[in-house]
Amino acid sequence: MAYKVRFSLVTLSLVVIGLIGAFMLPQTAHAGSAAGPGGGNGSVSPTCNKYNHSSPSCPWTTNGPFGWRIFSVNDVSPNVPDGNGIWPSAKLQCTNAGASQVIAFVMYTGTRTIQGAWIYKYNSAKLTTGFTVTYPYITISDAASRFSSIGYTGPLKFGTDVGWFCYGTAENWTVSGQSSVTVTDKSGYNSGKKTGVTTTASPGQTLSWAHTLTNNGPTDMKKSVNYNVTLNNTALFSPAGFNNVAPISPAISGTASGVNGSTFVDTTNGSYQTYYVQAGDVGKTLCQQIDWNPSASTNTVTSTSSPACVQIPYNYSLTPNTNVDLSGTVEAGSVVGVTPTITNAGPTNSPSVQWQVTQLVVQPGASVPNVGGGTSPTAITPCGTYFKNLPQATCSTVASGNSAIGVSGSVISGSPLSTSSVVVGDYPVGTKVCYATSVQPYASTTSDWRHSAPVCLIVGIKPKVQITGGDLVANSVNSSTTLKSFSGNQFTFGSWIEYGIFAVGNITGAASGSAYAGSGLANATNCNESQLSFANSTSSGSCSTTTVIGDYTNAPSIPDVSASFTATGAPSIGSGDLAVQSQTGVFTTSGVTLSGGNIQKGRWVVINAPTADITINGDITYDNGTLHSLADIPQVVIIANNINITGNVKQIDAWLVAKSGINTCSDVTGNLSSTLCNNQLVVNGPVMAKTLYLRRTAGSGTGANHSGDPAEIFNLRPDAYMWASQRATGSGNRVQTVYTTELPPRL
Repeated sequence: MAYKVRFSLVTLSLVVIGLIGAFMLPQTAHAGSAAGPGGGNGSVSPTCNKYNHSSPSCPWTTNGPFGWRIFSVNDVSPNVPDGNGIWPSAKLQCTNAGASQVIAFVMYTGTRTIQGAWIYKYNSAKLTTGFTVTYPYITISDAASRFSSIGYTGPLKFGTDVGWFCYGTAENWTVSGQSSVTVTDKSGYNSGKKTGVTTTASPGQTLSWAHTLTNNGPTDMKKSVNYNVTLNNTALFSPAGFNNVAPISPAISGTASGVNGSTFVDTTNGSYQTYYVQAGDVGKTLCQQIDWNPSASTNTVTSTSSPACVQIPYNYSLTPNTNVDLSGTVEAGSVVGVTPTITNAGPTNSPSVQWQVTQLVVQPGASVPNVGGGTSPTAITPCGTYFKNLPQATCSTVASGNSAIGVSGSVISGSPLSTSSVVVGDYPVGTKVCYATSVQPYASTTSDWRHSAPVCLIVGIKPKVQITGGDLVANSVNSSTTLKSFSGNQFTFGSWIEYGIFAVGNITGAASGSAYAGSGLANATNCNESQLSFANSTSSGSCSTTTVIGDYTNAPSIPDVSASFTATGAPSIGSGDLAVQSQTGVFTTSGVTLSGGNIQKGRWVVINAPTADITINGDITYDNGTLHSLADIPQVVIIANNINITGNVKQIDAWLVAKSGINTCSDVTGNLSSTLCNNQLVVNGPVMAKTLYLRRTAGSGTGANHSGDPAEIFNLRPDAYMWASQRATGSGNRVQTVYTTELPPRL
């Protein structure tokens, strides 16, 4: 079997064209043009010279140092002078064509001299007379016959244009390559070789690649192919490279050849092929492939195996949750800290997923939509549809982002899951304000949303108390405050005393000196809200955020008011006697419920029952007519063990002195709500008790002007002092309130 290539003597460019054309023709041999034949029988005839080789009278010889000769393509160099440097090119071309021999014409000119050893041009190189022939000459007819046998059909003619050509048995083979990968886990499970396909693996599993090259024949390979194994070639795969692959040793490349039907490259046992999948590989595709050149005996083409790839897919399951820094009831305008959390059941990290924090506002009495949370398709978004039920429930997005969640639940990239400070709107009492976190896609097997169960707060009130006209003396004071934002500024609202606070224990949450009066205290601190709160302080008297307010050592005892009104022989008072204008003076009881009444001017009633419990279930008021003397001042003094006030009572003009406690909402047991005991209570008169149970739920409205409205007001009015003074002196129909003293002028 032979191959042909056409060569022309005209120019080198035509030689190249001839090469290309010949390579495109199968089962051919190479042919080239020679300078011409020498004379017959080894002699040089005057008419048969290098310039006249085409003359019919000048046959190409079969003897002597000129004529047709056979050379092997395995020769390093020919055994005749290569005056034109043709041998390397001829050898390479015939070798690539798969031929085993080069048949060329060698010419003799002059005395025992060979010139123009190969083709193309003559030159002046001379061969000495000691030239020895080691390769056989062949006859012109033999050379012509061999040339004819290669099947050349081009324009070049033997004996005129053809000076050399490739001949001999050609190699005829193709090489195929294959790449495969095996996945093994810690338990020893082996997936088997996966060839030229994409399989999957998880972190903790081991990947092992193998690559083979096979000679598909039908002849053995007399030359070798170069091969190379590629790891995630950036031109073919994305992302490229491994995270923790050690340098390849030995290199995955080389040169090899094989006999017909053999696998002559096999990297199955190469240690460099093993890779331990890491958590950071999730989302990547890890590949290897082998390439080789040439791919067949007839070309110089590089071929590549189908890559053996392993996808490391995400495998995660995310569960959203919501943390709120308040619980139960909040006031309108309160600031709530909302923190989303997302847990990942793994076993891999998640890719970047989207999340949202939603605020639901549900009208009083309405149901919270999807109160248990759950999942929804991609199109059913958290605030767009899932948590909205107009008009009963509206929603808004508090925060959103895109984050990759690690198996620990931490954010490994993207938006942090930060706390959002949310101001509760000016909603009616009973409104539910809820917060939920949603994430999508929540798992590697779906594109759906998952929503947390909403965490709900109920808009309510933190009741407050105001004490005007006097001081507060107590064992300890512990009250709550509300922080609200208006026009971008924060104000504190809470209970306050007009003057001073004296407490044996700590004072927290209550302001002295009317600090919280009006529209609240801007930028409240421990110090500016306690300017009349008495405390044991350091020698410097300084105040700071850590200074303890209270702990006042001079704890006065409750005055014994009962001793001032003798109850011996006093009549018992009935439930409705306060409304009877003839009932005046000192009374006693073993327990009574007072239905209330109006006390006219000049009338006073003292109920002295320090061991009895007295309940007030009606308003007690003083006549507001014109008074002309101290004796006209109406007054009620109630002295009891416990004084209980029912929720319907709104005003008590009286002294309240309790040996044990005073309860401002005695008819409700258990937990209170904004619909129970929501009447404001005003007490005009001195209040003394061991324990004061302030249980009204009124006030604490909305807006800057009403957020500080109190549930109870205790007002120590001057009429109590004046009536007590008149009682102590037994006279004093006139009260002098203005004094004028004349002083001599200072000269």
